[in-house]
Amino acid sequence: MLKYIIKRILTAIPLIFVITFICFFLIYIAPYDAVDAMVSPKMTKQEIEAKKEQAGLNDPFYVQYGKWLNNLCHGEWGYSLTSGTNIRQDLKTRIPNTIKLVLPSYFTAFFLSIILGLIAGSNQNRRIDRIIDAVSSVGIAVPTFWLALMTMYVFGYRFKMFPLMGMQTIGKEKSFIDFMHHFVMPYVVLTIGFLPELVRYVRSSTISEFKEDYVLIQKSFGSSKAKILLNHVSKNVMLPMVTKLGMALPMLVTGAIITETIFAWPGVGTYYMKAIRTLDYPIVMNILVLSGTLVILGNLLADVLYCLVDPRIRITEGQMKKGKFKNFRKEILHNKGAFFSLVFLILIIFTSILIGFYDGDPDAINISNMLAKPSAQHWFGTDELGRDYLIRIIYGGRVSLTVGVLAMLTSIIIGTTAGISAGYFGGNIDSFIMRLSDIFSAVPWIIMVTVVSLLIKKGIFSIVLVIGMFSWMEIARLVRAETLTLKQRDYIQYADFIGTSPWEIMRSHIVPSVLPTIITAATTAVADAIMTESAMSFLGIGVQAPMASWGSLLQNAQANLDNAFHMAVIPGVLIILTICSFNNLGNVFRAVAEPGSRAGESNG
Repeated sequence: MLKYIIKRILTAIPLIFVITFICFFLIYIAPYDAVDAMVSPKMTKQEIEAKKEQAGLNDPFYVQYGKWLNNLCHGEWGYSLTSGTNIRQDLKTRIPNTIKLVLPSYFTAFFLSIILGLIAGSNQNRRIDRIIDAVSSVGIAVPTFWLALMTMYVFGYRFKMFPLMGMQTIGKEKSFIDFMHHFVMPYVVLTIGFLPELVRYVRSSTISEFKEDYVLIQKSFGSSKAKILLNHVSKNVMLPMVTKLGMALPMLVTGAIITETIFAWPGVGTYYMKAIRTLDYPIVMNILVLSGTLVILGNLLADVLYCLVDPRIRITEGQMKKGKFKNFRKEILHNKGAFFSLVFLILIIFTSILIGFYDGDPDAINISNMLAKPSAQHWFGTDELGRDYLIRIIYGGRVSLTVGVLAMLTSIIIGTTAGISAGYFGGNIDSFIMRLSDIFSAVPWIIMVTVVSLLIKKGIFSIVLVIGMFSWMEIARLVRAETLTLKQRDYIQYADFIGTSPWEIMRSHIVPSVLPTIITAATTAVADAIMTESAMSFLGIGVQAPMASWGSLLQNAQANLDNAFHMAVIPGVLIILTICSFNNLGNVFRAVAEPGSRAGESNG
């Protein structure tokens, strides 16, 4: 165990340096530098070049990187291009604000998830389990930004119970009551955002534990379910939850970007998004390095804690059970939720195709009919520019679905190729691919996506590329784990023995065997891509006007919550239903592919 811990620590150190290199390189190739922000019309070309020389921007790349890394190690993080303030001091002020919001939210969700997950898992397939699992499934599909808008509308605009924005009222900075008054809404939003995934994680672990032999032995000795749950199952369920605590470390800095932005909470989230919009690269780079480092340290902490809590655990890759497809039609017909999901997705796709034959201009502005209420002429009313909202929603759905499907294909192709190559060839190839996966996983998607979006032209293609390029890692690990198992099978060994080429073995044997896993992952990838695109568009770094997506429609609706509430409700509901539908179909595929698992259960 000690050897493993030392190895993980030694592996983490070079990864941190790799993260710093990537961050610096991204900023180095960016279209602007620090001097460009200080240039005035009165400055001559010679003066500009002199400033660049003074700032060291004319030095070779490796010299600039070395100086920056040295400054970073000595706590010199540079200055903001727009405000001129010290970045280290700014983060020193803002990080505690983010921690005040994220830490209570996460720990509340963490402890609630343990209670609800244990109750659900110990009563599998009973009413209480179905209710908790259904609520969790819907909760996973609800975009955080949509939930924040709904909360703001109900408790801010309608009932005026809580302030809409900020952390404290001017003049009441030392008042705890005033702080709590501002704290409640973002706290509730974040708690609800964290809770569903954690609940399903605990539920799945509890179900697995109740199938173990020690539970049967305890039952044979006459122990009650409550006693078994509290004294035995809960302790074993807590083991994997330890990893969740370690992985939560980066969220203390980056976990509330969207929520902070909506509620104007003066934390790292608002600071970062302002830097993105103003192209303040030094701030972006430092937050990128900080978040990436915390992810690596969080993963390291999780692995170490897991070993320390239970030394019996061997650090090995998980194995996926192999299953074959059975009667999909039967599964769909007997699962009302899956049937509804299939019908809904067909309807959405069919409508998106038919809208292509619409003769009118979806972007036509009618100032005389702005923010009209729903009517026979405009079923969903009109937006802030007088455009028919139903047409905008249908076009937005086509964009969101296109991005979701294409991004899924990109991530599936990259993830499957990487996973099979790593699992089959092993050795240095496996090590290289997995360390590359660790590097891509080290930076939260919203951080890397926003940075890359600055460097390439905005549009559907760039959004698809960015989402696909930064969502393949989990797929690769799943496929790799199953490939490691498959290559030990007799028929694979025999094919290798008779001289079949590795590429032919992978094409003819490995790929068909991992296909159920790939298909299951694909449905999840589509849902994740739609959610990511919606979040990007909501933050203003995704689909650009006048083109619409469900996320960009929600962004526009934020300014009209008080007098056009339906503009925020409709796209949000469609996002939730679409993601729930893809997740439901993914559960069906898993149930069909792996008869040992039930649809609706999570593998955590």
